[in-house]
Amino acid sequence: MVQGLRSQTTVQLLLVTHSPLVMASVEPHFDPNQDRWWDLDLNPGTRGVELIQQDFTRLGDANNWLRSEAFHQDDTGSLEREETLRAARRAIRQRERGEAVDSHEAQRLEQELQKVLGSTDPFWSRWRFAVQQGGQRS
Repeated sequence: MVQGLRSQTTVQLLLVTHSPLVMASVEPHFDPNQDRWWDLDLNPGTRGVELIQQDFTRLGDANNWLRSEAFHQDDTGSLEREETLRAARRAIRQRERGEAVDSHEAQRLEQELQKVLGSTDPFWSRWRFAVQQGGQRS
């Protein structure tokens, strides 16, 4: 339908998304000669919204888009998952430095990890080796 209108009028489409999958799906079709990517961001200083034109870079897949500046996420999981993993990594680094990890804190982190990680998540092996096994040696 849009092609039929092309000779009669100018058609401009505006796509708004919060989906990294949509961004990855657009990659093969993005033409920098006619397409633009604009990012809406909150400016903490002015507390206003800024519209900033971005250079479109092909990132390959939805996970890469999710971890890009477009979505401001460090990881591909929920914010709760990211926060819990950061806390668990701090406990692991503490243990690796030879410092004791409070057993109550380790139990609390274990419970939080159970809420945000799947049972086959690769992080479990690192957690169990570093904190649980490490905790038994001291």
